[in-house]
Amino acid sequence: MEPFPLADRLYVDLLEERCGPVHAEIRRHDRRLREAFISDLKRIPRTYALSFMADPMPAEARTVDRDIRRGELLGRAFLRHGMEVRKNVIDVTVLELPRWLREAFRGGRHALARSAEFYAKKAGAPPLIYATVTEIYSPDIKPPLLAEVDISQMSAPTAELERAGFTKEQVWDRLGQQNDWSHVRERHDLARVASLPYLFAHRRKIARQLGRPHRRGEFRWKK
Repeated sequence: MEPFPLADRLYVDLLEERCGPVHAEIRRHDRRLREAFISDLKRIPRTYALSFMADPMPAEARTVDRDIRRGELLGRAFLRHGMEVRKNVIDVTVLELPRWLREAFRGGRHALARSAEFYAKKAGAPPLIYATVTEIYSPDIKPPLLAEVDISQMSAPTAELERAGFTKEQVWDRLGQQNDWSHVRERHDLARVASLPYLFAHRRKIARQLGRPHRRGEFRWKK
């Protein structure tokens, strides 16, 4: 699979090129958290996604959110509502999987995880952040190894970038240029360093979600 896109293409488009049609299997979606698998037609999970929702939810995203709650895939829902989408990657790491997720993925003790702020923008309007989405990839989709392109995509959370003097519009523009901050490298690097406490807290939040109890045998998918 080619590098996961920050702009222009959707991850699910790349996934479908490899696995055929995919859909969301929602396990939870409320104002705080969305938990879903992206599965193929045989209900084999290819990605597990945790979305930590923006609070408050931007008004422009609420109608789209209602469609996403009904099962529409995130990126496609925003595109259908006339909004472009981009991802501000804040962390890429390798996780040790709990038993229930190893069972869902049919094996593998570790998996690559990518956390990104999910940006959306309608023409003529400022960009908004819908959620911070952590995608955990089945080992048969992407090996649990950090590649150079994964590291090159990493930036800092928008709140830290704003403290460094950048605007959401500037973040949006940089994402459209494959996360190119070369003309302001020093200021961007300082924002990344300053964001480390946030990233460690975010990883702990993911670990708490993954560690909550699940029934053994809960994930038995069609052959």
